[in-house]
Amino acid sequence: MRNRPPFANIEEKEYPDYSQTDFSSWSFLDLVTEIVTQGENSRLSDDYLKCAAPLLQTLADRQKITKDEALLLSAFVNNSISNWTDLQDLTIFFGCSNMDIIKMSPCIKHLVDTDLLISGGHNDFSNQHSYRVPDELLESYRDNKPYTPRSLACKDIVSLLAELFDITHDLHERDITYDRFYHLMDKLYAQNAHLPVMMMLDDMKFCNYDKLIVLQFLRHLMFHNERSLQMESLAFLYEEGPKRNRFIYNMEHGNGFLYKNRIVEFASANGLVDNESYQLTDRIIKKLVPDFKLKEEAPSANKCVDIIRYQDIARKKLYFDGQTSKQVDQLAHILTDTNFKKVQTRLKASGFRQGFACLFYGAPGTGKTELCLQLAKKTGRDVMQVNISQLRSMWVGGSEKNLQGLFDNYRDMVARSKKAPLLLFNEADAIIQKRSENSRNAVDKMENTLQNILLENIEKLDGILIATTNLQNTMDKAFERRFIYKIRFNKPTIEARTSIWKSMLGVNKATATQLAKNYEFSGGQIENIARKSTVDKILYGTTDFTFETLKDYCDSELIDNQQKPINRIGF
Repeated sequence: MRNRPPFANIEEKEYPDYSQTDFSSWSFLDLVTEIVTQGENSRLSDDYLKCAAPLLQTLADRQKITKDEALLLSAFVNNSISNWTDLQDLTIFFGCSNMDIIKMSPCIKHLVDTDLLISGGHNDFSNQHSYRVPDELLESYRDNKPYTPRSLACKDIVSLLAELFDITHDLHERDITYDRFYHLMDKLYAQNAHLPVMMMLDDMKFCNYDKLIVLQFLRHLMFHNERSLQMESLAFLYEEGPKRNRFIYNMEHGNGFLYKNRIVEFASANGLVDNESYQLTDRIIKKLVPDFKLKEEAPSANKCVDIIRYQDIARKKLYFDGQTSKQVDQLAHILTDTNFKKVQTRLKASGFRQGFACLFYGAPGTGKTELCLQLAKKTGRDVMQVNISQLRSMWVGGSEKNLQGLFDNYRDMVARSKKAPLLLFNEADAIIQKRSENSRNAVDKMENTLQNILLENIEKLDGILIATTNLQNTMDKAFERRFIYKIRFNKPTIEARTSIWKSMLGVNKATATQLAKNYEFSGGQIENIARKSTVDKILYGTTDFTFETLKDYCDSELIDNQQKPINRIGF
């Protein structure tokens, strides 16, 4: 039984006088043994405290603690064989009142704060916190040395994350309690507040729980090259209860501080959002560990975008009518690195948006997409081309997260690029079309939400966005004012078609002029014919093309009314 014996049954004790004793030859364990031997059932009486004072002072001086702390520490060392001790255990051991121990609660707290005691949650037999001394303290006392708690100060982020691993591993293996875990984490934060990563987390107003989550992500990223984590690798850092439940809910629903500040995002698998995996955003990785080389996904790994390097773009001569050519030259001039930076600086100083959103509209095959590539080539900018059909996720809310994540990734790409890349929404008809009014079904609501996200991000754009469309008449009016440059691409004139025929097939001017007059082709259609002629050269060795041969190519490019209808298969 754990009940304390009644005071009346405790015999009065005679205590030795240690006032003249030389303790220089006494070991730590000798002092502790004598303190607890005399202290058991002492009721912490004045006689006991007078007797033990020299012993307590000697232990206190050696361990650099107070006499009351030396008394309590001795009791905890004595009970270390039973591992955990709570306050009720102390009242039973000393035979004193609960209030005697409660009065010394600040001493217990200080012993915990200085790592001379480990707090271990609730005792199995009571509703009180229990404590034990660290194993390292017992080893030090056996060696007759004062115990110096291990420092958690680190020289760099790698050492910090290594300490984090040791502490979280002990928690995962249940070698320490959550109270001990949180105490060690607080100590880790405090002793490493000078490290750049911790200073940045403090500047960004992270609470200790959020710091822990971010550091856990960084540890897996830097030590194991694991970008994304599932919930089980994160939730165990929270003790079971409301805080853990709230954390899980926020992560699964994209809520909370970490999402709102673009610290964490859903991971993606094959271009689709994975609602069960999470990762740090590129932006926060770059900010917290700027020297860490984040491996970029290969373009094919993410179906939502293709990254086109400007070095891989082949130069092509493009032909436009007078007005279009004038607008194209003006835009190309603005997008040179020097001019673009100068314009952005002036716009910012004047309180205007710094981003450039451009709309290329007109008939198919008139060079809209190719102009984007040639602008990128000429100005040395990479292209982030959006596959709009792949933005749509099979999961509820996934399409919206894909689109927002795309802009987040573009912002990160701008931040780490010497020249802002082009963000190309090719054939953007599906996403800039007129919004549904009074939409009731889920698809219409999703489309409207996607357009709102697109409009909002164009407003906040700090780069260069180009959208192309063949169906400008169906475009929602809300997009018109978002595009600072709107260039119409007309079908090429006879003169332009003549130049294209000469450029692509190398025919003489007379042949090129006759073809231009006979066939009102777009540049894209003429390029198709040039490609077919090149294939014939490769396969059959044909080196010269007569007008009649070229006419056959042109006729085959046409889809006329004599063509047999194609039976369509529907669902």
